[in-house]
Amino acid sequence: MRLCIPIPIRSEGGLYTFIGTLTAWLDRQGIAYTDDPDADYDVLFANSWAVDYALLRRAKRAHPSIVIAHRVDGSAADYGGNPDADRAQARVNLLADVTIFQSRYSYHSTREKFPVIAHDGPIIYNPVDTERFNPRGPKIDLPAGMPKVACASFSTNRRKGNWQINDIAAANPGVLFVLCGRFDGITDRANIVRLGHLDRDGMAAALRSCDVFLSLTENDAMPNVVLEALASGLPVIYRASGGVPEVVGDCGAAMEAAEFAAALQQVQAKPQLSTAARQRAEREFAPDVILPQYIDAFSKAVRRDEPTTADVVSLWRAGYPVMPQVRLKRAIGAGLSRTGLRRRPRVAARARVGWITYDSFPRRKTRLSELDSFTVMRAGNVAQWINHHHPEIHNELYAPDRRYDIVVFQKMMDARCQDEAGAIHNYGGKVIFDANVNYYDIEGDYFIPGTQPTAQQQQ
Repeated sequence: MRLCIPIPIRSEGGLYTFIGTLTAWLDRQGIAYTDDPDADYDVLFANSWAVDYALLRRAKRAHPSIVIAHRVDGSAADYGGNPDADRAQARVNLLADVTIFQSRYSYHSTREKFPVIAHDGPIIYNPVDTERFNPRGPKIDLPAGMPKVACASFSTNRRKGNWQINDIAAANPGVLFVLCGRFDGITDRANIVRLGHLDRDGMAAALRSCDVFLSLTENDAMPNVVLEALASGLPVIYRASGGVPEVVGDCGAAMEAAEFAAALQQVQAKPQLSTAARQRAEREFAPDVILPQYIDAFSKAVRRDEPTTADVVSLWRAGYPVMPQVRLKRAIGAGLSRTGLRRRPRVAARARVGWITYDSFPRRKTRLSELDSFTVMRAGNVAQWINHHHPEIHNELYAPDRRYDIVVFQKMMDARCQDEAGAIHNYGGKVIFDANVNYYDIEGDYFIPGTQPTAQQQQ
C-alpha cells in the first residue's frame, strides 16, 4: 500500500501533529507515501477541509483505482470556526471512499448535532507520540513550592476557553499557571509563566515539568494536547465538553471554571493518577495501537463513484452544506449583462505578480482563496486587494511554468526558493522577499519550516 498525503507538516495545531506522527510511523513500518497527488499511490488522504475538493476530484478522475480516505475532526459551526469550513469538508466527504471520525463526539458533532458529513465510518482516536511525550526527560526550570498547571493552545478561538484563565489565576494565587502557545489578552501575574510557542521537544519538556494539565476547551472533538498531557503523566482537569471526557476517562476531574480549586484538590489527593494517565496513553493511544487501525480502514475501503448532481441536491435538501460556493461577482456580472447594463471595462494587466508561500509552493495550491489562514491573511488578502483596486497589476499564486514581472517570496528563503529566485532573475523578473519579521536577529519562534535564517542569509 502506498499513500498520498498532500498536507505539509507544520509545527502548529492538531492536524499537523497527527500528520507528523503518522508519517514517522509510516517510515518505521516501511510504508511508502508521497505528497504529490500526481504520483502513483493507492490511498489519497484528506483531512477535514485541509485538502481542496478540486484536487481530490482531479485525482479521483486521473487515478481510477485509488480510494480517498477522509479524516474528520468536528463541525466548525459547533467549535466556533469559519462556517465555510463545514461546506468545504462536506464537499470533500462527497468524494470519500472511507470516512474516519476522531472520537465519538466527532461523529456526533458532524452527523447528529450538525448535518455536515454524509458518509458513515469508523471511530479511530488520534495517536500520541509516547516516546517523545513521557514523564522522563529534560524539564524546564520553574518556580518551586506551588502546584504547576500546564495550559496549551495555538488557536485564539474563544471556545478554547483560554480567556477564563484570567479569573482562575486571580482566584488561585498559590497555583502556578504555565502557558504554552498563544494566550492573547491574559493579564501578567506573579503566578503566570509564559513559554510562548514551543517545538515538539520543548512542549514535551514543559508538560513533564508540571503536575496537572488544564483544558478549558468547548466542543473540541479531539484535542491532541490532552493526549500529550496524559502521555506525560499529567492528570487532566477539564471542562466536560466535546471529546475530552472520553479521552481522559478516569484520569482527571471535570469542572467549571469556578470549581477549579476543588478539582485541583481532587486530583492532588490521588497521586496514582499520574501513573494511570501514562498507562492510559500507552494502552489506548500509542501509534502502534491507533495507526494500524487506519491502515486496516484504508485496506477495507471500497471505491465509490462520484456523486451525481441529483445526489448532491438530495443531500442539500436534507440540510448538508454540499453545494459549491456561488461566485457572486460572476453571477452579478452575468445578471448585468442580461439586463443590458455594463460593468466598467476590464483593464488589461500591465504587470503579473506571482506569490510564493510555504503552503502553496511548489504547486500545492492554485488559487489565493485556498491559502491557509496564516498566509491568506499576510499574502492572499493583500494580493486580492491589489487585484480589486489596481486591475492593471494581476496577482496570483506562483506557477513555476509561467513568467512573472515580479515574484513575492512571503517568508520563504530556503534553498529551493533561492534556486527559484535565480531562475526568475535569469529571465528578467524581479524578486521581492517579504520578511514579515526581523531576520537580522535570531529570536522567538520560527514555526514555519525553513524560515529561520542561516548565518549566511543574515549577512
